Amino acid sequence: QGLPEFKHDNIAGSHASHGQLFNGYQSSYCTGVFTWADGQCAFGTKSDAAQLLQDAAARGGSGFMQDLLMLDGDVAHYKRNKHDTLCCRALCRRDGKLCVVSSDKPMTLEHFVDALLDYGVTDAISLTMGMPSSSDPWDYAWYRDNDGNVVYLQEHINDGSTNWLTFYK
Repeated sequence: QGLPEFKHDNIAGSHASHGQLFNGYQSSYCTGVFTWADGQCAFGTKSDAAQLLQDAAARGGSGFMQDLLMLDGDVAHYKRNKHDTLCCRALCRRDGKLCVVSSDKPMTLEHFVDALLDYGVTDAISLTMGMPSSSDPWDYAWYRDNDGNVVYLQEHINDGSTNWLTFYK
């Protein structure tokens, strides 16, 4: 069910936002971390999270924890069942650049991770938000193209959606 307001304790795992550290709720899906500070990103395992988040916060940056799918070109030991059929999405590094890769239809997580490897992704953290059979999946996602037009990845709107990954030019 959607949340009526944003709160840092509604976020799974430790995270940083605009240079401040926060503790969210505990989740077994927080197997990795992504941080962004000074125009640089970092991916790491759960054991790297505290240091990477502290470093990002000290530089005024942000970061979050979620299920790590790939690190340094190797498949990570992610928490979700590899046979789960999902609307898959991940924040990735490919050729040294960040990108979001999203499946255009539900697929097994194992197939999605294999597709990331084939695409040349070296690092990936899950942005998957829901099961397609769920009565209330959290799969709403969009981005703006270079002309400022909204392009939908998933159009399902969930009242109270509070998970947003935003990069500014």
